[in-house]
Amino acid sequence: MRTKFQRLNTKRGFTLIELLVYISISSIILGGVVSFTTTFFKWNIKNRIVSEVEDQGVFVMREVIHTIQESQGVDSPNPSSDDSQLFLKVADAGKDPTRFDVSSGVLRIKEGNSSSVELTNSHVTISDFVVRNLSEAETPGIVSVEFVISYVNSSDKDELNYSKKFQNSASLK
Repeated sequence: MRTKFQRLNTKRGFTLIELLVYISISSIILGGVVSFTTTFFKWNIKNRIVSEVEDQGVFVMREVIHTIQESQGVDSPNPSSDDSQLFLKVADAGKDPTRFDVSSGVLRIKEGNSSSVELTNSHVTISDFVVRNLSEAETPGIVSVEFVISYVNSSDKDELNYSKKFQNSASLK
């Protein structure tokens, strides 16, 4: 015959030690998942910032270089000098002169008498826009362009800061 004590021992359940081990293991796993998720989201945000700066920089540089290559001459800056604006002579009288300049961190193009058109969006700013006329006498002309493009960080978080310098040169036809 079984005693009352023996019947109590046959019941299944978790001991206090087993419960503490399960809770500890679950906490470690949950902490790892939270840490991974936080790191993933920070990396994703940084990746989008870098991509925005890269895309805007490449677009702007392609636009400026293409316009230089299609132009007939450089009005400003003068040969062997540099400036923060670029004035180009173009074949289309309606687009002559074509001007590139920076205003309030935005790169603009102005063709002829038309209004200026912004080439960059509000997520980035352009600084240190320098155009060098490397042309020599009796040459079609060579123009060097450089600028720094930075992400507009509306918070005080350092991980959201990103800038890149772009440089290129082109010769006229």
